[in-house]
Amino acid sequence: MSKNVYVVYFIATYGEGGPTDDCIEFNNFLEKNKSGLNNNIHNVNYSVFGLGSSKYEFFNQMAKKFDKFLEKSGGNRYTE
Repeated sequence: MSKNVYVVYFIATYGEGGPTDDCIEFNNFLEKNKSGLNNNIHNVNYSVFGLGSSKYEFFNQMAKKFDKFLEKSGGNRYTE
C-alpha cells in the first residue's frame, strides 16, 4: 500500500470492561495476538473512540486493548 491510511475505530465496552456480545470473537482474537500482528501497518494512522461508562472500574477496556494491539502491530496513533 503506497498511500497513507486514516482509520477511526468505534469500540464499545460492556459492563465491567468486557466486550459486547457482537465483539466476543474479536476480543478472543485480541487475546490470542497480544503482541500484535507480524504485518507491517506502519502506514496506517488510526484513532480509537471508546464507548463506555466511566462509572465502571475498567472504563473503556476494549478500546484500550485494541489501541495497544494496533500500536504493537506498527500502526500510528493519529492525534491531529
